[in-house]
Amino acid sequence: MKKSIFGALMFCSLLLVGCSTSEKDNSKPNNSNTSSEISYSLDPNLNTDSGIYDYVIGDPDGLESIEIRTPDGNIYKGDIRKDIYQVGVPSLGIDQNVKINYSFKNQTDSMEVLIPAKKTIDDYSHFSKMMNAVIENVNPDAKTRFPISVEEGASTISIENGVTTNINVYDGNLIGLELNMKQDVNKEMASILATFQGVYDLKNEGIATAYNNTLESHEKTSFTSKDLVFTFEYLDDQIIASIIRK
Repeated sequence: MKKSIFGALMFCSLLLVGCSTSEKDNSKPNNSNTSSEISYSLDPNLNTDSGIYDYVIGDPDGLESIEIRTPDGNIYKGDIRKDIYQVGVPSLGIDQNVKINYSFKNQTDSMEVLIPAKKTIDDYSHFSKMMNAVIENVNPDAKTRFPISVEEGASTISIENGVTTNINVYDGNLIGLELNMKQDVNKEMASILATFQGVYDLKNEGIATAYNNTLESHEKTSFTSKDLVFTFEYLDDQIIASIIRK
C-alpha cells in the first residue's frame, strides 16, 4: 500500500491546478413510414464512454422528436439540436435491447439497438472502503468520501470543493464513476483520481497526461490501464472525468 500511495502522491503532483468516442451500431431499422415521398437516414451511433449514461446520437435532419423505450418499459426523451440529436439511457450491468422511435413531419420510424452491458469495476463496498482509507493520505484537504452503503443505480454521492461525484452501482458492483468539475478547489478531482490510481495500482503518468491535455486544450482525451478506461472531456465549461471497465 505504501508504494501505491507514493505513486498516487506523485500523480497528484503531476496534475495542474484546475479551476464521445462513438461506436457505430449496425442494427437495421424497422421501417414504418406513413409517407414514401421523403426518405430519412436512420444511422445512430453509440457513445458508451460514461458509466452513468449511454448515449444514442445521430443526424437530426428532419427530425421532430425522438425517444427510446427500454426493456423495462421506461421511456427517455431525446434532445434535438442543430447538428445532432442525443438520447441518454442509464447504463446497466446487462445488455439492453432498446427501441428507438423517430418522428418526422409526415412519418414515423423505429429501430432496435443493442446497448452493451457495463463491466464491473469492483465490488462497491470494497471500492468505498479502499478509497476512503487512502484519499486522506493522498491529500488531507480533499473532502470527498464514498458512503459504505448506497442504493442501486446512478446517484450523486458528493459535491465537494467544486467537484460533483457520481457513481453507478448494479447488483452491488460499481460499474461507473464520473467526476464533474467547474473549479477544482484544493485539487479535489486530482486527489480522487490519484486515490483511484493508487488503490488499483494503475499507471499514473498516463492518467495525469490525459487529464492535463483536456484541461489545457479542452479536447476529449482517454487513457486505458488494466482494462480501466479514463475519459476526459470539456463540456459546458466543466471538465468531466469518466471511469469504466472495457
